[in-house]
Amino acid sequence: MQLHIRPKTKKMFNIEFLIIKNLSVLKILLLSVLFLPVYGQNITVIRVLDGDTFETSENEKIRLIGINTPEKNDIYFEESKNHLIKYILNKNVTLIKDKYSSNRDRNGRLLRYIHIGNEDINLAMIRDGYAFAYLKYRFERSETYKQEQLNANYHEKGMWKSVSIEHLKNDSGISIKNNSIESPTNSIAISKSTKSISYKGHVILFLILILISIGLVYSLKK
Repeated sequence: MQLHIRPKTKKMFNIEFLIIKNLSVLKILLLSVLFLPVYGQNITVIRVLDGDTFETSENEKIRLIGINTPEKNDIYFEESKNHLIKYILNKNVTLIKDKYSSNRDRNGRLLRYIHIGNEDINLAMIRDGYAFAYLKYRFERSETYKQEQLNANYHEKGMWKSVSIEHLKNDSGISIKNNSIESPTNSIAISKSTKSISYKGHVILFLILILISIGLVYSLKK
């Protein structure tokens, strides 16, 4: 028995084209949302205010999440500030949001991790001994920061060379005894208005997928 293959019509080609086109768009959207929480926003640093705060070219003040540094008139204020300057002043950095922290602090500053390439600058400040791990509030990288502070303390890096910083430890919400760190209860009320980047991204993706699906179904019916 001889089989007769029906040639494709112009309408069938159009339908196949629409399917392929929509699938390509879906792949791009999925990849975009998957990488959104990782890469964050790129900005330029124009001024460093202290060891944990700086200003951007967009006139935003950024507070580094998970660290605390000496305040003005405190010992090691200038050293901490200058150390951050060496890392980020006049450079392009990437701002990354923490899923547990609020978007802004009570002073209106954006709360962010700072990356240059793959390097976590917040962590680098602790590692070099010019910032404390700020364990008073919950954040994603708290365990890593805590361990890095223990290493800096043990090797007497930066501020840890001085015996005059005992009062700063308490200001940081940290108590250090026998080379171990104790912090206040890790409790933080996350603002209802604050949502993580990944959550927003997935909601947007879901809505876009619905619209694309409706468009695809409508095209197939033509």
